[in-house]
Amino acid sequence: MKKLIIFIIIILNNSCTSVKDFSGLYGKCEKRYLACTQLLLNKNQTFEYFVFYDVGGGHIKKGNWEKLNDSVIKLNTYDQPKNPKTYYNGKILKENSDKIHIKIRDIDFPFEGMYVSINGNNGKETDENGIVIFEKTQPRFVTYSFLGIKDSIIIDNPKFNDIEIVIRDFDSPYLTDEKIIIKKNKVKIPLGNLTFREFELKKINMRKKQW
Repeated sequence: MKKLIIFIIIILNNSCTSVKDFSGLYGKCEKRYLACTQLLLNKNQTFEYFVFYDVGGGHIKKGNWEKLNDSVIKLNTYDQPKNPKTYYNGKILKENSDKIHIKIRDIDFPFEGMYVSINGNNGKETDENGIVIFEKTQPRFVTYSFLGIKDSIIIDNPKFNDIEIVIRDFDSPYLTDEKIIIKKNKVKIPLGNLTFREFELKKINMRKKQW
């Protein structure tokens, strides 16, 4: 009986020590920095993500974090976009059957000046109504880009000749199920809504928080 109790205690102790504590401050900022990035993970599973640039100043994203496994967490800001996912509506119109009409808009307004191409071929810019017209072809995918925004969407039916694409909100304050990797006291920030490049942030002392 005594051996059984000792065995149970060892098992419980191992299970407790194996639970990783991801909370803490990640990201060292040099003295007189021109750019600084820090991620604070609180024990109550809230987070603050601080980004500062010499041009533009600093801003903070706030929300909740959730552990997915022993090395991955996901972040969700308190505020969420009205349209988190790009989708399209396709039709087959008999009129103007020798053309393909594509309209690009967000959830509220048409998108003027968006560069659009079909199947990776030469493209055109949308007009003030968010519309661009191409010669008849079989669209497999449509690519659209504007400044830092670039994305593609697969078209399920190549016979569609009237396609309306409603793009997701690209507004930077939003994070929706943004996954990051934590290993060996380092946070790996992947390419996504947090950044346009992949980098790591090392865990540091809380006293070095910059906001």
